[in-house]
Amino acid sequence: MTPQLFLYAVEQSYRDHLFHVIDVCLLGYLLLRCQIEGRVNREFVDYLSKISGLDKEKLLQNWFFAGLLHDLGRSMDVISTEQPSLAKYSKCLSNLAEVMKKNNKQEFENLSKKLVKEVPVKITESEKWIDHGVCTWLIFRDIIQEMERPDLSDKYQHGLLACAQHNLPKEKISLLKQPISFLLRICDIIQDWGRPRIPSESMSIEFASAIRQEKPATFTMRRSTRKLVINGKFSSNSPSGILISPNNLEITLNRESAEQGISEPAIAWIFICRDLKELDSGAFMDLKLTIESPVSNALQELQWESKELDALHDFLRDSADGHLLAKWLDAVRKSDDSVPIKYEFTSDEREKFTVTLSKLYKSSPLIQILPDNLYVRFVEWKWTKLRELRANSRAGTWPTGGI
Repeated sequence: MTPQLFLYAVEQSYRDHLFHVIDVCLLGYLLLRCQIEGRVNREFVDYLSKISGLDKEKLLQNWFFAGLLHDLGRSMDVISTEQPSLAKYSKCLSNLAEVMKKNNKQEFENLSKKLVKEVPVKITESEKWIDHGVCTWLIFRDIIQEMERPDLSDKYQHGLLACAQHNLPKEKISLLKQPISFLLRICDIIQDWGRPRIPSESMSIEFASAIRQEKPATFTMRRSTRKLVINGKFSSNSPSGILISPNNLEITLNRESAEQGISEPAIAWIFICRDLKELDSGAFMDLKLTIESPVSNALQELQWESKELDALHDFLRDSADGHLLAKWLDAVRKSDDSVPIKYEFTSDEREKFTVTLSKLYKSSPLIQILPDNLYVRFVEWKWTKLRELRANSRAGTWPTGGI
């Protein structure tokens, strides 16, 4: 647990990974052991085994491998960060970060070139970061070589591939050909309930102050998602006690209200679309994923009629590189039947964003290219505007021409 506290401090949007991997693994296992509706004594893992041609026992073994170990290389993302957030508040730590970058620069460049030739995923030499999923694959590849156990590479090849692919949105993943990779991508996305977050800015300030003054650091953990809902039925014949239909699987994430440094529902919607973009369920599964969240307390306090989606749209419209994504949001809000994404504002002032993975939408683009550094830029823009408006005690609705 102690090393993870450091990761909260040095990375701007770090979320818990210690309990996350356990929950991901258990969630995937729950789905695999669900009974399929209309089939006697047939579980979802049996269904995947049949369509993929992989042995049931091997599927379960590879799932536990991928579910528990996919984030083992997570620290590489932090080490390769251009400017750890903690370093901004301490000259000593800032100097240390610079030394780390200089000492590792050549090593990173050499490893990036090595990755292009060795890993089973698409990664270019021009990329300046090393993906933590790819690093996980490399770690286990080297362990297996040192153990002189090439048989383990074959035994866990699907779990290893899933680890390498799970954080690369451009990597195409097929349910038919890569069932473990497909399941890991889905479970990794939706496992956000009860996941602790700490605003990195306050965490960094507390840590730096504690180092300078030799006092304990204090901080409060919060959570961005309240619960996960799956449209299953209770079944006494299923080991998991749940009955599901692969042709009509609906999953809902109920998120907390937007709060600076903790939760930004509009950005969460966009990133989920990005992460689902290259998943291909073929004719074997129809999946609907709904993310539901209330309008932020900050907007409600100002008594506006604005929504989180409106704020993101205004930001994109005013950004030099956001026009394509702004047009995409316009299409989503029109609820065109040809688009696999639907947006709804409910009577109880909650925003619902539903993404459908189905053979019906196979030719439809899920999302356009995202602007660089979207999360950080939007959060800074939105909360700066809100503070300005709160200070000026403005009233009324969110202006359609921009804030």
